[in-house]
Amino acid sequence: MGSGFWVTTDLWAIVQFFMLNLGAFLMG
Repeated sequence: MGSGFWVTTDLWAIVQFFMLNLGAFLMG
């Protein structure tokens, strides 16, 4: 796995972070 793997991992982490914040906003 090369640099592309890390880019995908970072993107996935950002997506998860956004989803958690969105969920907290809707639930809060």
